[in-house]
Amino acid sequence: MRSLALEQVSIWLPRLSLASLWICCITGILLCYYYSPGYNAFRSLQELTYLVPFGKLIRYTHYLTGQMLAITLTLHGMDFFILKDNLMPSRKWFRLTTAVVLSYIALFFGYILKADTEGQFALAIAQNLLSSIPLFGKYLATVLFGQDGSLTFSFVYHCFILPVLMVWLFRPHLPSVIPSMESISFAIVLCIIFLFLPYKPQDLPLEGIFLEIKGPWFFWGIQALLKYTSIIIGALIIPFVGLGLWYSMGIFVKYRGYTRVAFIVYWAFYLALCILFGLGII
Repeated sequence: MRSLALEQVSIWLPRLSLASLWICCITGILLCYYYSPGYNAFRSLQELTYLVPFGKLIRYTHYLTGQMLAITLTLHGMDFFILKDNLMPSRKWFRLTTAVVLSYIALFFGYILKADTEGQFALAIAQNLLSSIPLFGKYLATVLFGQDGSLTFSFVYHCFILPVLMVWLFRPHLPSVIPSMESISFAIVLCIIFLFLPYKPQDLPLEGIFLEIKGPWFFWGIQALLKYTSIIIGALIIPFVGLGLWYSMGIFVKYRGYTRVAFIVYWAFYLALCILFGLGII
């Protein structure tokens, strides 16, 4: 039997996900009005952050709710297939898993749109990794990032295509899991608290010299793998195994026990890699 506390967590996770989605979309619309994805994107973002009234609050609220959306969606999926005994229909699980994947892709495009040193390196690395895929890699890199190295493609995906897809995937949940004022208020309070924390993500100047460049936190595991394996193994095969485990839990219901164990082992390993890389141990 699950405790009352876990039941409350299960109820709040989807509500907090939807609240984060709506707040993230609203703040994103406000940011789109001032942000320019051209060659002066970094300057545009700095002006937005420090010169536009409440620009810093809006930007960090957008950042935090985006992180909250991805994390709460991930925890929602884990809650169903690791902690609960009831099964989610395959079609519903496919929607949830795809929404989780798209949320992290949207975060990655947002990371690129910072247009600072980290964002530029992330764009270059992503293009090189995709281009290394045999047969269709270069075509996929062009479709996602374009050919001229500009941020226009990343901007379109992050601000329009991915949010629309995610809202469409959430569509069956919208009538039954409407974000309450409590969940929206809770998300806003977290964002305000975040502004007063000593650590916040920083924009690295374009002209700076840095000994190490790190990608977004969920990419740290792949960066760690690339230190010890080839691009094909560390950036393609191993990550796609983890993605396959996510989808397989809703498909191979008969072997749920095995897929659950494999899922826990894999993602515990990947989380450990992210932590060790983030701390600079590996």
